[in-house]
Amino acid sequence: MFERFTQQARDAVTGAQQEARGLGHDRIGPEHLLLALIACDGPAAAAMRAQGVDAAAMRAAVARLAADADGDPLDPDALRTLGIDLDAVRQATERTFGEGALDAPPGRFRSSGKRHLPFGPSAKKSLELSLRQALRLKHNYIGAGHVLLGILQDRDPRAVRVLVESGADLDELRAEVTRLIVAEAAA
Repeated sequence: MFERFTQQARDAVTGAQQEARGLGHDRIGPEHLLLALIACDGPAAAAMRAQGVDAAAMRAAVARLAADADGDPLDPDALRTLGIDLDAVRQATERTFGEGALDAPPGRFRSSGKRHLPFGPSAKKSLELSLRQALRLKHNYIGAGHVLLGILQDRDPRAVRVLVESGADLDELRAEVTRLIVAEAAA
C-alpha cells in the first residue's frame, strides 16, 4: 500500500513517528498523523487551516488527551478482584525501586534512542481507509488529503476530539479536503 503514497503522504507518516516520539508516546495514533498532516503543505493542511485549526492548538489538544488518559492506569478494584492488594504492591515496589516508582510518567524508563514506534490499531485503520478514499475518488495514489479523509472516516475518538478542540467542524473539514483533492487532481 505504501508504494501508492505520494511524497507528502509519506512525509506525514514519518512525521507522525516524530510527533509521537517527541510527545513521549509509545505508539503512533491518528492524532499524531493529524499533527504531521498540518505540518505539511497540501490539501489536508489547507483544509484544516481553513477550519481555523493551527498546529499549536492541535499539539496542545494531543498533549491534554494524553494527560487525561494517563491518570492512574492501575485500577485498585479490578486488581482486588484478582486477589492483588495494590497498596501492598506499591509498598514493595517503592522499597525496591524508590518512592513513586509506579507513578513514573510515560517514557521515563524507556530508552531515548530513535527506536521505531508501532502504529496503533486506529492509525493502521485510518491508513487503510485512506486507500479506500483514494479509490472512491478514482485516484491511483494516496495523498495527504486522502490520509485526512481516512482519519475522518475512522472517527477515532482521540482524533475527533483533537480536531473539535482545535476548532474544526468535521463535516465541513471533510467537504473542504475533498474539494481540494479533486481540484488538485484535475490540475
